[in-house]
Amino acid sequence: MEGPIATWYARNVGKDIADYRRGAKATAERIPVGSVLLEVAPGPGYLSIELAKLGKYTITGLDISKTFVEIGQQKAREAGVRNDIR
Repeated sequence: MEGPIATWYARNVGKDIADYRRGAKATAERIPVGSVLLEVAPGPGYLSIELAKLGKYTITGLDISKTFVEIGQQKAREAGVRNDIR
């Protein structure tokens, strides 16, 4: 997804942030703090951002969409977390 469609998607799935928080919490319960994580096709990065809020992880997200990469980087900055989204 690129451009306006990716922006629309990010805005609409962002409404379900509680689901991403639950997923991040469930993930954090299963991995040690300090883990190195790779999220493939993170889209706007909501899951990795919520996970980064829960602990000290090195998180890299790889997405083919330049729009999603830009959105994910911006959302991570806004959330005050460090995620490497490419």
